[in-house]
Amino acid sequence: MDKLEQLLIKMHSEFAEYEAWLLRQPASVILENAFQYTTKQDILMHAESVDLSPAQLETLLHLKAPLEEVFETYRNTDSDLLMIEMHDAMETCADDTMAVQRTAAVYTQPPDYAREHGELEQYRESNRLNVLCKEAIEQSVRDNYRDNRLDADAVWRDVTAQFGSKRAAFVLAMTVREKDFDGRFSRENRAWAKSQPLPPDLERRGRYCSYVVDKAHPILTDALVTHARRELEREKKPSVMEKLQSAEKPPKSTAKAAALEL
Repeated sequence: MDKLEQLLIKMHSEFAEYEAWLLRQPASVILENAFQYTTKQDILMHAESVDLSPAQLETLLHLKAPLEEVFETYRNTDSDLLMIEMHDAMETCADDTMAVQRTAAVYTQPPDYAREHGELEQYRESNRLNVLCKEAIEQSVRDNYRDNRLDADAVWRDVTAQFGSKRAAFVLAMTVREKDFDGRFSRENRAWAKSQPLPPDLERRGRYCSYVVDKAHPILTDALVTHARRELEREKKPSVMEKLQSAEKPPKSTAKAAALEL
């Protein structure tokens, strides 16, 4: 069963629950929900032929109530564009959700610290996203492994589009640290994982296993970590445009001297 089929099943189930609830309401409530009811029917119809990326489908699939989220996106669209196609509403909903996930901070403190400092909500949300990121890695590895070859670049682009490079790196580093006994991970990757900022009470194993990648073969995970390290290093390097812009700026001392001269 592909992701679109899974999403359709989830959305139809959600609509059935909504319809059953609506039928138990008085006539006045049913009338108030007429627009929502018919619009959700239209969303389901358009969803049958929707053309979304794997990352967008995965994001919608992980929403608790994807049909409701798409409906709210459609309803909150500017009035001039109220007749936006359902496909666009689904795409916007997925993209907005991914944008929030990509920018969400990775919380690395243990639960005891979060509780003492009133940060349990941040801890739980970060942990939830870590689990989703781990599942996305496992799914993308399955999707991009063909003919005994893993397209690690496709996996990395897919996962970081949903969760950002910081969270993806955190989950991969956590995985390698938890499996440092496994000789199928290279020494370079194990050294990299140990250099990453991770929870201070890492020695208490088992607590973080919920977001350790364990449904992908270690050799494939190791190949992905190797590729991720290269991409992370590339992110640190300034682009050609940034170098040119930096070269065009006069040194501060020169600019100050010119100002004094004037």
